[in-house]
Amino acid sequence: MKAELYGPEDYWQATDEQRAEVCNDCGPAGWLNKYVSETFYGIGPDISEACNIHDWMYTFPSTAGLDYKDEADRVFLNNLLRFAEEAYDQELAEAETYWFPGFMKWRARRRHRARQDLAEIYYTAVSTFGGPSFWKGKNPEENLRTVDFEINPKDINKKEYREA
Repeated sequence: MKAELYGPEDYWQATDEQRAEVCNDCGPAGWLNKYVSETFYGIGPDISEACNIHDWMYTFPSTAGLDYKDEADRVFLNNLLRFAEEAYDQELAEAETYWFPGFMKWRARRRHRARQDLAEIYYTAVSTFGGPSFWKGKNPEENLRTVDFEINPKDINKKEYREA
């Protein structure tokens, strides 16, 4: 199966070794990575290329600030939806080869809707929780300051915290 994905020109021109330094397929780096599927959780296709483009865009933004993070997240959603459409088209074409194509078309529609929903979930996850990954290494050292703060244990036991 083939899908046309959008990615910045420098991603397509990078070598496999350069991409491997930045991209880790789907999910965050570290132990959480094993909990994020690269196949729409069993209903295919392999979406790791969309994840890698997203990683690349987070690491090498063409502009500064949250606007670019939002753009990278939207590109990610767009690429996931492209995978979903291609998989749907292929399943519809294959449905005609079965002895009961009506059922297979119904199944393809259900799987397509599930892929679209999963694309939205992936998008929501990166747009909501991707901030630390996006900002990693982008804050100039001269702008960072260490500040003191305290947690008052008495505040934790206040009635309004317990009722929430």
